[in-house]
Amino acid sequence: TLTHFTHFTVAHAHFGVYGFVSFILFGSIYFLMPRVVQREWPYPKLISAHFWSVLVGFGIYFIFLSIGGILQGMAMLDAQQPFMNSVTITLPYLLARTIGGTLMTLGHIIFAYHFVALILNWGPERNEPAQLGSPSLKGVKP
Repeated sequence: TLTHFTHFTVAHAHFGVYGFVSFILFGSIYFLMPRVVQREWPYPKLISAHFWSVLVGFGIYFIFLSIGGILQGMAMLDAQQPFMNSVTITLPYLLARTIGGTLMTLGHIIFAYHFVALILNWGPERNEPAQLGSPSLKGVKP
């Protein structure tokens, strides 16, 4: 098939494993840890920074590996092209994968710092849950 043995397969395998499992895992940690340590997350903006850097990084990773994998598969199906063409065609997409992976790593470093800050009681004391914004209720009638 077109995408067999290409980066497309890698992208879609990571979509399920990383994209679903890790977001569920991080969300669970963000929910459970304040209940375990009896303290709220000290820096709610770091939760947002973690989420967006991982989401954007993974989006770049997934989209560019999918496109590169399709082009790689098309090159491999063309018997007139040498195999190395199917490898070199993916290089710009692998660079984008590196950028996406770097953003994901940055997000995980942010998470690790924030987790340690929660455990070691660093940062400001907060009495309310970390809310990332509340919906505007202006103009809504009860």
